[in-house]
Amino acid sequence: MENQKEINTLCMKLTKIKKVEFLKEAGYGQRLDKEILQKIKELAMKEGITNATEMKSHIALFVKSKYSHIPKSNRRFHPTMQDLRFHISSALKSNM
Repeated sequence: MENQKEINTLCMKLTKIKKVEFLKEAGYGQRLDKEILQKIKELAMKEGITNATEMKSHIALFVKSKYSHIPKSNRRFHPTMQDLRFHISSALKSNM
């Protein structure tokens, strides 16, 4: 019985490790690039762009012009809408 508990515990730990590795490979463990963060801050504060959809378009154009080889699946350079809303809000709060 004790041996079975150890096997179950080991299987659970391995499952968690594989899940973390998958999430990192999928880009969920990546932070946004510093230039992308700076561009979001600049567009929000200087240009007054606070709509996440509009910001996404501007960031996509910026990334395409500066880093044409980066795939859209790379969240470091192509933030999600939730990422954009968070960073727009942070930029506006830091300006106060």
